[in-house]
Amino acid sequence: MLQTLNSKKRSFCGGKITLYLVGKGREISDHTEYDNKGNAVRTYQPYFVNNRKYVSDDSARQDLYPNTHYYEPPGWGHNVVTKKGYQRWILFTPWFVISEYENNAAK
Repeated sequence: MLQTLNSKKRSFCGGKITLYLVGKGREISDHTEYDNKGNAVRTYQPYFVNNRKYVSDDSARQDLYPNTHYYEPPGWGHNVVTKKGYQRWILFTPWFVISEYENNAAK
């Protein structure tokens, strides 16, 4: 999906609004690949282009690195390996849920 951007983009992070100056250009929205069960396997981040020419999804994907999702058996949770190599994971137990994000799992 292409949309024209104004000079500011708003982002909500932790209840705060962050404004990014992006200039004139177009934003290509993120792309998600799914497995046969409907679970997200790879999610690509949105990116910006400065012209109006057609961008093939396959040609743009060579320079993009996705977040990769790994699913455990049902009820166990799943791992996410980000494009920088950090890990996020969630583990479900009968008594509690453990969630670790990049800052918690950093080595």
